[in-house]
Amino acid sequence: MKLLLHFLLSYISGIGFCLLFTVRKRNIPLAALGAATSWMLFQLFLDMGTNAVFATFLSGIILGFMTEAFAVYMKSPATNFIIIGIIPLVPGLKVYQGILSLINDELMKGISTILEACFIAVAIGVAMLVSSSIARIFRIRRTNALRQKRQKRK
Repeated sequence: MKLLLHFLLSYISGIGFCLLFTVRKRNIPLAALGAATSWMLFQLFLDMGTNAVFATFLSGIILGFMTEAFAVYMKSPATNFIIIGIIPLVPGLKVYQGILSLINDELMKGISTILEACFIAVAIGVAMLVSSSIARIFRIRRTNALRQKRQKRK
């Protein structure tokens, strides 16, 4: 029930971010689905006992593959789906809590919280890099195979 609620609320927020970033109307459902899926997977991995950085990394990799598939299916740039999908994973609350701790003279807590936020941000970037690179390899192989088939026909 908890995961379903997370999914529904993040889907609605994904729609809101689609409207904010003026995503095409035909791409809104899949972009919001990416946001909802990434947040639900993040919560699922946290419930399984992984730490926030690894949960973000795994969610980001799955999101990256999903958005590449959405981009091919909708014949749109993958960026339309990636940006909306990673927004729920961005560690804004961690940064806020870290800066608040620094302001309140809790230096060690503030620095550790900000470092965790930095690790989460790096995990998002690496996950997007890995998933888009793997998807590009498969896309190149597919186009090369299609070219070879066309050349054999001639």
